[in-house]
Amino acid sequence: VTGRCIPSRSACGDFYDFLELPGGKTGIAIGDVSGKGMAATLLMAGVQGLLRTQAPTSANLAQLVRKINQHLYGSLSGARFCTLFFGVYDEARRHLQFFNAGYPPPLVVTAEGVRFLEATGLPLGLFPEIAHRPQVEVLAPGSLLVLYSDGVTGAHNSRGENFGVERLVDAVTRARGEDADRLMAKILAEVRDFEGGIPLEDDQTLIVLKTNET
Repeated sequence: VTGRCIPSRSACGDFYDFLELPGGKTGIAIGDVSGKGMAATLLMAGVQGLLRTQAPTSANLAQLVRKINQHLYGSLSGARFCTLFFGVYDEARRHLQFFNAGYPPPLVVTAEGVRFLEATGLPLGLFPEIAHRPQVEVLAPGSLLVLYSDGVTGAHNSRGENFGVERLVDAVTRARGEDADRLMAKILAEVRDFEGGIPLEDDQTLIVLKTNET
């Protein structure tokens, strides 16, 4: 598994993180606070800190998402909100339990095709109480999990065209035989080539996880 965040400014509202959890499990987080600049960076740092302190001790993901939402509801103002995907990956069973709070649907790519991990509920910080129903995805041997921010699919060229989900799916599918690091590099290279040198207008964040073949 590998991740990378490319900020559009010196301060960034995107983040990703990997957490060591009890039972040899791994927490995988990727999120985005609406807006840009230092205020978004500080809020996202707060989310990251909350995940690191609460994820190892929360009884379940439904409880964890309620805690994070309550924290953000008291911290955010106006129409600001946070989209967040958090998954707990059990490598021994290749089980991924997750919630998706309005984040762009991650891709699960196998030899049979592509699936999307759709939202399990609303973004965080908009309402004092929200409910999410966490889901479980069993990842087949040799499959890929690709998590991406809207700065990746929203990257545009001089003609005003967006990179989009279809191009992302095509890039991942063509390179699915690569390991996580090489696949990450190929995706980002395709995005750069598509943009043709246009400066970033939004943060770009990617996580790639590839399961063992056996």
